Amino acid sequence: MSTGLIPGWANNLKRLRAVGSGRNSPSSAYAALKGKVSRGHSLLDIGCGESYDRQLATSRGVVAYGVDLFPPTKRTRSGFVRADVRRLPFADKSMDAAICQAVVSLIPPDDRFNFYAEALRVLKPYGYFSLVFCRLVDGWKINTEHESARLVYLGFHHIRAGLYQKGGV
Repeated sequence: MSTGLIPGWANNLKRLRAVGSGRNSPSSAYAALKGKVSRGHSLLDIGCGESYDRQLATSRGVVAYGVDLFPPTKRTRSGFVRADVRRLPFADKSMDAAICQAVVSLIPPDDRFNFYAEALRVLKPYGYFSLVFCRLVDGWKINTEHESARLVYLGFHHIRAGLYQKGGV
């Protein structure tokens, strides 16, 4: 399968997924949404891997989905959708919030604008987008200020470090 992502990164999938698989607490991206998402809301975990976030959100009454190129192996597959995160298979304005932990550095810099536009597309008006920019050894470089400027240009409002809100459009 040609993904357009970092050549050979799938060979490191086991190591990359190990970061989220051993955690039984929320990721930083999910924790940043505290008080913003509650029972009945919808959440999309973009590039979910083996994340615990979807299970945690579901246990709190949130309708949670995860999307990734590869299905989870250890955690529940309930709510999981296999897809390229640059082409999210969800309807326009269908999610109250989206989280993204470490995936951005796996997306080529030239594709990131389109990735952010996809996140914006699936979020409801005033929906939240929480990102954690991680500099992965085998990923592309991240310039947090540049990525934040891209998000604001698209129409996200910067709330605080890593947390953005879609306007009312």
